[in-house]
Amino acid sequence: MKNTYKNKKVTIFGLGRTGLSLIDFFKNKKSNIRVIDFKNNPRYIDFVTRDIDVFLGENNNEIDNIIKSSDLLVISPGINIKLDKLNIARKLDIEILSDIDIFCKEISPLSNLIAVTGTNGKSTVVNLVYYMLKKHGLNVALGGNIGTPVLSLLNKKYDYYVLEMSSFQLENISNIFKTKTSSILNITQDHLDRHNNFEEYKNIKLKIFENSSNCIFNIDDINTYPLIKFNNSKYISFGQNKGDYFIKNINNNKFLFNKDENIINCSDIKINGMHNYINSLSSISITDTIGISRESQISVLKEFKGLNHRFQTISNKNNIEWINDSKSTNVDSTYIAVKNIINYKTLHLIIGGDKKSLDFSDLMKYLDSLKNIKIYCFGKDGEYIYNFIPEKSFLFETLKELFNFLIKNTKSGDVVLFSPGCSSLDQYKERGFEQRGDEFISLVNSIN
Repeated sequence: MKNTYKNKKVTIFGLGRTGLSLIDFFKNKKSNIRVIDFKNNPRYIDFVTRDIDVFLGENNNEIDNIIKSSDLLVISPGINIKLDKLNIARKLDIEILSDIDIFCKEISPLSNLIAVTGTNGKSTVVNLVYYMLKKHGLNVALGGNIGTPVLSLLNKKYDYYVLEMSSFQLENISNIFKTKTSSILNITQDHLDRHNNFEEYKNIKLKIFENSSNCIFNIDDINTYPLIKFNNSKYISFGQNKGDYFIKNINNNKFLFNKDENIINCSDIKINGMHNYINSLSSISITDTIGISRESQISVLKEFKGLNHRFQTISNKNNIEWINDSKSTNVDSTYIAVKNIINYKTLHLIIGGDKKSLDFSDLMKYLDSLKNIKIYCFGKDGEYIYNFIPEKSFLFETLKELFNFLIKNTKSGDVVLFSPGCSSLDQYKERGFEQRGDEFISLVNSIN
């Protein structure tokens, strides 16, 4: 493939993991690389070699001229496309791309790309898809929002690339992005601190269908329905009780179905809960589009234990169940987690962090309707949440402070659910929800 980036002045916006992968990529392409980050001391600054020009801080006077002299701007997912500085490039017709766009230009053929988005469940589904493809004997790469930047996947050739896509990534893509199969699991309010409103957030998610051969949507969630149907695309649905793929009750047992085909008894699926049965349906619908055998799919569903920090039982010490659901970063994920808990004397819900401009009123109304629930609020927006139901709630600054109070108020038969419903970046800036979940696990393990 011809190297079109050699000696080009490439300006990279954002010095996170994606920014580092962009630096490596353009180094190999022998580009003239410059990096811009508006933080004064970004986390990965020490990983940048001295031969790269780096411009830091919002008030750096050199940034405008660096943009004007660029042949290409590449923006990381954390960079908002509405950023005023990007208008300098637009006025000069300087090309602006994302790492996903560049990745799509590099891989061949494009027919081996699978993309999954949704407000909740993305990581679980892409992992299920990844393992189903591997079980079938294919050479598969997994990346995107889940941890490995896509350009880091170019070091080897794969049969299929499975990508988890966030709204931040989809916001930045162009029509270069084309997939064999794309799926939207669900769309509920999230990231309203970045996107102007829910409608904008939803439309960004729906971009994933624009150049996809197979479009898979949730028939129970009208927000996931494709805005436009293209003649050369196939449309496939899944849902709890209807759709091409659905769940059917037979003699008090739940089964996954594809039309008339009974695929598996839900009791045989390793990960429990209706949301995970829906995730399993989605993964089957995706892998069916590329001909993965039922044997491979069922084998994975029986073996896959789920991911850390996602409704994960940590301990049952003293007959008290401690559940780590630190990945819960929005209102809907907390609602789903609470609904999945049935048997308890008292439910102790730990919630809080940065609410990202989300509205908690419906969730709190639901929580107020429950009997025997206590709510423990912490973090940046803990007081906002506390004020909904102060008679059932307690307010703390940190998780550790909260925990020291909580362990004195639990008894046999209780369930403690750590499902914050908020971003973790107010207090856990290094590793986000993983760092937050690890602290919770450490606190639980410290109980005598």
